This record gives sequence, C-alpha cells and structure tokens, in this order.
Amino acid sequence: MSLYDAPTAAYVVQRMIYSSGSTPPSFQLPWNGGAGAQLSRVQFKGNGEIVREMIRAEGGSLGAYDIAVDSKNNVYGGDRTSTSIWKVDGKTLKPTFYPIPGQPRGGEGSLGGGMRRATIDSKDRMWWGGFDGGFIGMLDTKRPAGQEIKLFPIPLPWFQPYIAENDDAGYTWTGSISADRVARMNEATGEWIVYLLPRETNLRHIHVQRSTSGGLSSLWVGMNHEARIVHIEPLTP
Repeated sequence: MSLYDAPTAAYVVQRMIYSSGSTPPSFQLPWNGGAGAQLSRVQFKGNGEIVREMIRAEGGSLGAYDIAVDSKNNVYGGDRTSTSIWKVDGKTLKPTFYPIPGQPRGGEGSLGGGMRRATIDSKDRMWWGGFDGGFIGMLDTKRPAGQEIKLFPIPLPWFQPYIAENDDAGYTWTGSISADRVARMNEATGEWIVYLLPRETNLRHIHVQRSTSGGLSSLWVGMNHEARIVHIEPLTP
C-alpha cells in the first residue's frame, strides 16, 4: 500500500533523480534541475495538485549540470559547456546571465565553466567546480557589474575539480573524481594546500565540517567505489 497518490508518487520518484544542491538545506524549495536538465519550478496546490512549470529565457539556456538555491530561494546553475552562470529570481522568475571570464588553463578542456556540482555559502555566494578548466569558481552578485565572477586556478596538473564548498571562515575546499588528493584554498590570499588521500577515490560530494570554536574547518569525503569515509583535519592554516 502506497502512502502517495499517483501524481505525488511521480513527483517523489522525480525528486529521487540525483540533483545536488536543489535539496539541501531545504527539501521544500520548489526547484528541480541538474545533469543537463532544463530548470523547472514545482508548486503544490491546496487540492493536492502538483504543477511543474518550465523556466525559460530568451537569449540563453537555463539547462544545468547542477543547481543551487540561496537563502532567498533564488536558483543558480550552469552547464559544462556554458559560457555563463545564470541566476533566476525566486519571485519574478527573471533570469540573469553572468559571463565566465576566460580559461585559467589557456583553453584546456571544453569552453565555458565546466561546471559539475555547486554549493551556496552563508553569504549567498555560489561556488562550483570548473571541471574542464582546472579551477573553482565563485559568483557573488553583490560585486560590481562585470566583476561578479572570480576564478581560482588550482596549481595541480590534470586536477579536475568536481565540487567546491566554502567553510564560511575564509577557506574553500574541493576534490574530484579519479584523484588521490583534495585541496583547500585561502580565499584572501589565493594560496592552496593540497592533501594526499590514502588512495585514489571517486569523489562526487564533499562535506565541510565548520568549526564551532573559531578553529579550522575539516573535510569529510566518501569513496564511492570502496565504501570508505575519509576525514581530513588540517593542523595549520
């Protein structure tokens, strides 16, 4: 016996399709997208009806490899070959496109952001892994026009960052698939510290454990193919 009627069950199944960033920290946020899917908004009506609305834009695509939602329910996204990161206003549904400024590795990989997974920090800034360009990216819509995006190249040949997450204390962590290292960047100085893992891993997610006592953040990673969890605890800034 199911707990859901047919329309609700269909929606629950759709939500189970992987879409990092669209669920935490609030499952109720009415956005869906990811892995190249077109952005849509899902609304629950008082009579139990579920309405899915495709969000479209003139002059640009709202397809996304991943999406992330800020504290005001604005949604951000981009695709691996996108030349812009986009933001859709949670109230007006108006999209804004932010061009990605160049290629840190001189054109290595596909054009655009090479975006895979995205996160939002406590300042409502979006961070993502520039998988095909060897960088992590940050979008801050509060910065002056034309300067909203900053790219931080990673000084590791062939390292392809899959995801990036800021610890809200000045450091950003990243990791990748088919890699035996993770890295942490000092946002103020741009300095990187690289940490060697016990073995190569297939990393799709990272979990930054923020300090509650003013100390350094640490990182938890899961090894998809080996059923292992690794905890990285920095000893120095």
